[in-house]
Amino acid sequence: MPATAKAALFFGPGKPFEIREVPMPEVQPEGVLIRVTHANVCGSDLHFWRGDAPLRLPEDGWIFGHEMTGRVAKLGSKITTDSLGRPLKEGDRVAYTYFYPCGRCHACLHKEPAACPHKIERPLGPSAFPHLHGAFADHYYLRPGGAIFKVPDPLADEAVGVVVLTNAGPAFCAGADLSGGTPAAAGGGKRRGARRDGLADLLAAIQDSTKPVVARIAGHCVAGGIGLAAACDLSIADDAARFGFTEVRVGVAPAIISVVCLPKLRRADALELFLSGERISAARAAEVGLITRAVPAADLDAEVAAMVAKVLAGGPSALAAAKRLVYTIPGMSREAAFTRATEVSQALFASAEAAEGMAAFREKRLPSWAPPSAS
Repeated sequence: MPATAKAALFFGPGKPFEIREVPMPEVQPEGVLIRVTHANVCGSDLHFWRGDAPLRLPEDGWIFGHEMTGRVAKLGSKITTDSLGRPLKEGDRVAYTYFYPCGRCHACLHKEPAACPHKIERPLGPSAFPHLHGAFADHYYLRPGGAIFKVPDPLADEAVGVVVLTNAGPAFCAGADLSGGTPAAAGGGKRRGARRDGLADLLAAIQDSTKPVVARIAGHCVAGGIGLAAACDLSIADDAARFGFTEVRVGVAPAIISVVCLPKLRRADALELFLSGERISAARAAEVGLITRAVPAADLDAEVAAMVAKVLAGGPSALAAAKRLVYTIPGMSREAAFTRATEVSQALFASAEAAEGMAAFREKRLPSWAPPSAS
């Protein structure tokens, strides 16, 4: 094991990251050293880099990033299994936590660790043990108490067919945190050319993804949360969930989320919902087109699973093309739309995926991409 790791250190808004060597930690008996293979840039990362969110940085910099996967580089002497009790060894592919719920607060004791108010800690610099605190490094240290899950090697990153977005706490998403005053992201509204909001990047990423995104809404969904639900390609909600464009009641408007919500709404419904700030039922949200449908809580998981199964029966390239058509064709002129649709159709009919699908149809079997349950 080398004595140092490489990390991208952040020293302040707008400044370039600096690649530096940082100490490789001695692995504690209940710790795990992980070689990072994939890291994602979250909307909150963008806020910090732009200076939109308050942050007290350590003098020696901060290692960004909290969304990542990797492989076990070294296990602590007491670690033999993952958090589900499955055997774990060095080299195994893993998914793991960045946040550490306290285990003692009301949320943790009621099995809602994602809602723990103590899980977000102050940033630590690389000089503080265990040195590797974030995703933008070639290694990450999972401290004792962190959750870790083995991921089967046959499950290639490309094998992901559908993304399911859901919540662990009582709300699917309640929008911006207003407890500290006006959110920084909303403060630039009077400036021309204001910087794009991190929420806008997230909503765009959902709709630009080549994978179908399904929302499993098991809690209330208000303000920015409705935008998150509306951005998803398909969405199924617990019929007890409440929805509302509540922004006007705190003196702002549903501006960013209007980009993904308005295409789904009649103008009359949009005006009523935007201007009243009223909370509506999940059934009403489905009726006006914001979500796909509402179901009883007891049926939510089965309905989502059934929806995912239906989607997975489609060819990956065909699904990506069909999704893109929905988002692009309505905004084109008729001539441009026919031209684009013809190009897509010809490319798909000439593809290996279409050849496999048609062969499967003739031979009365499942195509290679379909899971066995599709039969």
